[in-house]
Amino acid sequence: MSSWTIYAGGKAKPPFDTLCKRYLQKLESLKVTMREIEGKQWQNIIKHKSQRWIMWDEVGVQYSSPEFWKKLDSFSSHALCFFIGEASGIPQKIFNQADEVWSLGPMTWPHLWARTMVLEQLYRKVLANKGHPYSFV
Repeated sequence: MSSWTIYAGGKAKPPFDTLCKRYLQKLESLKVTMREIEGKQWQNIIKHKSQRWIMWDEVGVQYSSPEFWKKLDSFSSHALCFFIGEASGIPQKIFNQADEVWSLGPMTWPHLWARTMVLEQLYRKVLANKGHPYSFV
């Protein structure tokens, strides 16, 4: 399985920081990491050839959970980098390098909720691979 890095705009505060830490602990064996990015830090992110960049944005493609898991499997030979913007979104320079743009639905979600929902879906993917019934609830 490839590595997964989440570049998340802004700094999480309670209760979101606690939720994210809990999911990251559950995903620790897969080396899922989250990097909080603010302001000019976005300029320091450089795309590598082995990476596939996925932007989360309300205009992106929507997937059911099983479709999302299959999509992740299709990228198994690449390091996946997920991008969740700050309140003002993902900087255009980063967004323009997207390999794909995915959506959590047509509604606009606060970036702190979005990071928690992405982590939840990654966790469900791991459980689905193990045949655990929670992933299909």
